Amino acid sequence: MAFFEKVGGTLAAKSRNVADKAKEMAEVNRLNGQIHSQKSMAEKIYVEIGRLIYENREDWQSVNVSGQLERLDGIQEEISRLQTEILWVKGVRQCENCGAEIDRNVSFCPKCGCAVKALKEEAGEVQEGGTEQESVESESAVMCCPGCNQEIEPGTVFCPFCGVKLK
Repeated sequence: MAFFEKVGGTLAAKSRNVADKAKEMAEVNRLNGQIHSQKSMAEKIYVEIGRLIYENREDWQSVNVSGQLERLDGIQEEISRLQTEILWVKGVRQCENCGAEIDRNVSFCPKCGCAVKALKEEAGEVQEGGTEQESVESESAVMCCPGCNQEIEPGTVFCPFCGVKLK
């Protein structure tokens, strides 16, 4: 009977995981749609600027495009905000050194070994914190860091917990 309970628990956990991933993908797709809309608006402004310059090519230096440039700056800020939100939804952030997507809770980038401030979620806010790692079930084999004995994903170059070079 314990075998069936274990199998049932595993199936329930996997189905919750699939449902969570589906929600994550839907949210990422929604945000990507907003980014696409912002980029389309930017393209229209670029065309408008080009048209103004072309129509006034004899005296193009006198063309005032400051309003369009301000709108483009706002669009770029919104795109950046949406890209950051996508990373948050995916449970990652970017390494400031190499740009790799890394887990929010690690202390070192697993790609370049750069030290990063670890973050943790509390009441929907991001705060500086320790290196608590969410337990994640993985289908692939996991290996342990020789420096700190933390479980790490295969192919990792630097331990995300202690920074030891693995390869």
